[in-house]
Amino acid sequence: MIADKVKEYTNGRKYFAHILYTGNPSLREYFLEVLDKELNLKDINEAPATPVVGAHIGPDVIGIGIFLEPLEK
Repeated sequence: MIADKVKEYTNGRKYFAHILYTGNPSLREYFLEVLDKELNLKDINEAPATPVVGAHIGPDVIGIGIFLEPLEK
């Protein structure tokens, strides 16, 4: 599951997340619900993917981007 991958990647570090999606609103809503339930991520920044992504892959694209906060020195 994507939540497990995010937990593995972030490894307990603080992070900022955003999602990218194409034209399937129900998939987008479901993905946001999963991120909220599994990772307690709320008010995530969202951006539609470029039309090129939709043209090559289709209307069911969803993804998450993670920016890790720097480790403290």
